[in-house]
Amino acid sequence: MSGSRIASPGKRRLRVVLVLPVVCLLVAAASPLAAQSVPIPAGLAAKGLSHGASPATTADAFVGLPYRDDGTLDEQGRYTLFERPEQFFPSPGLNCSGLVLSLSRYLLGQGVTLAQATRDRRGDSGPDSPLGKDWDFGWDLIWNIASLAGTPTVLLPRGDAGSKREQDGARQRGFALSDTAAWGEVLIQLRPGTMVLGSVSRTTPRGPQHYHVVLILPLPGGRVLLYHATPRAGTHRLEISRPEGLRLFIEEMERGGSKKMILLLEAALPANGRAGAR
Repeated sequence: MSGSRIASPGKRRLRVVLVLPVVCLLVAAASPLAAQSVPIPAGLAAKGLSHGASPATTADAFVGLPYRDDGTLDEQGRYTLFERPEQFFPSPGLNCSGLVLSLSRYLLGQGVTLAQATRDRRGDSGPDSPLGKDWDFGWDLIWNIASLAGTPTVLLPRGDAGSKREQDGARQRGFALSDTAAWGEVLIQLRPGTMVLGSVSRTTPRGPQHYHVVLILPLPGGRVLLYHATPRAGTHRLEISRPEGLRLFIEEMERGGSKKMILLLEAALPANGRAGAR
């Protein structure tokens, strides 16, 4: 006959001793401190990167890192490549996607894996895609990362009829990157306590291509900082709330004369990462 047994007092104490560590482990796994256990490379720690630092301090630690084609950090804090994650480098190096992914990990306090960040959301990429293998890589990347913080908000100039819901990389490209009036209407919508991920796209003979990504931080007081990595300048920062900073960013992207679009997604930062102006 089955049934529950009433344990003796001694056994009750033993069960409490055995169960409490399990409960503590479960609580720790759900706590903000556990979420912030993303490893920090020694070189970035020396530049001021730490868990609990302000968003601007966190982002500024990446400024000056050299550019490495396909370069990123993995979730263990090792410099590697998107295409060859088994290859590690002793020295730092990030491309634009690697910067946005790596910086987002520390801003969100989440160990986002390479697989999570690069997931093909619509199943429309790959070697057999008529638009090219990685035509919407940037679009996938920013949606994948921003979605980890909740439901992203698509930022558009006021009066723009574009969809604010997730679509696909061909239909959802945002606004003209060189349109300073559109930027003005978007910048006034930005809020401290958030990060904004951007995918820059261009039109090719095969169709649209999301080829570059950026990360934008709105700060208290109205300053807006844009971080990205380029082959010419490595990881650098531009203050796009100033006309000169916005002009420099547009010139960087429009080099060569081709017209670009930019899609911006706003994602909320954790409560412990929302303060701290620089």
